[in-house]
Amino acid sequence: MKQYVLTDGKKFIKINEFGDPVKTNNIILANVFESMLDANNFLQTDKMIRINNNNGKNKFNIKEVKDLPIPFGEKYKNKARAIESEDIFSDDIENLDDMKFRYKDNKHFYSEKTYMENEDFNIAEFMKLAIKVFSQLDTYIENMAYLEREIDLKILDIRHFKRDDSTKMNAIEAQSLEYYEQELERERIFYKKNRLICENFQRDINNIKDEQYINKIDNIQNSEYRYRRLSKEQINDLISSRKKYKLKVV
Repeated sequence: MKQYVLTDGKKFIKINEFGDPVKTNNIILANVFESMLDANNFLQTDKMIRINNNNGKNKFNIKEVKDLPIPFGEKYKNKARAIESEDIFSDDIENLDDMKFRYKDNKHFYSEKTYMENEDFNIAEFMKLAIKVFSQLDTYIENMAYLEREIDLKILDIRHFKRDDSTKMNAIEAQSLEYYEQELERERIFYKKNRLICENFQRDINNIKDEQYINKIDNIQNSEYRYRRLSKEQINDLISSRKKYKLKVV
């Protein structure tokens, strides 16, 4: 009998307890489809498209498999009755990470070790911190927007001051003003990136359950300005040529 799973060559897609597709390293946990059509329809859902968009070059595709062990999730629950009367042991079980099946005296599943199970992770302190963060998220976004706008207004004041016909500055004064404007620009991007990260998260609070959102945060944090008219190299050339011109004049 043909069966199908979704894989990027290393990881597989399983359905978590919230009904969302998530990655797993173990094919035993993979969600199994009875037909190519079912697998393809699932691959085209918004959540799978989002996972693939965040997965770089290694996209999840459909793979035919044979003789899969009973998987975790809905497929497993349908077959659980057949094995409920006997304990299941495997010679391959070396630690809890490998324990994928249920035993007759335990209705729960242990699917894979979570980040929170690390010895140095304090779940109680983390949950208290998370409550503080999310309860103040709206205020934080507004604060970042306010500070960003304040910087915008200061930069506008400086631009107006520089272009004003009555403004006279020597080279040292002009350089000092340029350095101050540069500091403001860097401060502004700090507030802007923090605001964007929180706003994107706030639009869909379910991102808290999606590890792929970490990639989105990294993309915002590491994003660089896209030059529109003058490239970075052209600006550097312009600065150098003006320096040479001033030296010749002197």
